Amino acid sequence: MGQRRLPDRILDLDEPSDGNVVWTVSNAAGVYVTTNDGASWIQSASFPGTGNAIKIQADPSNLDGAFVVFGGYGTGGPHIVRTTDRGISWTDVTGDYPDQPANTLIVDPAFPNHWYVGSDIGVFRTTDGGATWLPFGAGLVNAVVVDLRSGATRESSSPAPTVVPSGRSTSPQLGGD
Repeated sequence: MGQRRLPDRILDLDEPSDGNVVWTVSNAAGVYVTTNDGASWIQSASFPGTGNAIKIQADPSNLDGAFVVFGGYGTGGPHIVRTTDRGISWTDVTGDYPDQPANTLIVDPAFPNHWYVGSDIGVFRTTDGGATWLPFGAGLVNAVVVDLRSGATRESSSPAPTVVPSGRSTSPQLGGD
């Protein structure tokens, strides 16, 4: 990994609560991370760019961590990858997630192994760090989900956060069961 200028075309970026750390993803250039609020950027040399990268999500429980989700059917590669070391290495955490696009991902800050993925047929959840994925959200329509949001923070003592699929008024409860 070397210091570089940020690529001109960014698909997505995310910034954890630290503020100095920012992650970006681009299909042409891969993943970049800065730890000094953008003064310099480091490209992940080991990023497994095997598909159409859609979104990057900073890991709220690890400042050195991030997730990337990939779109596409039948890609032969991972749909969800994770780094815990600022992009030095990446792990395929697709597990038994169905062979379909993963459009977005959020992590429940109160339960760091609980991840939610918006897909072309709804929302899927894992509670074991990506080994098994199950449909989530009783009452949600079976629709394309391109954005998920959580109102929770790791420091929050408020009730369970809600996840709102983009363009929907339904708010299924996330929770650490």
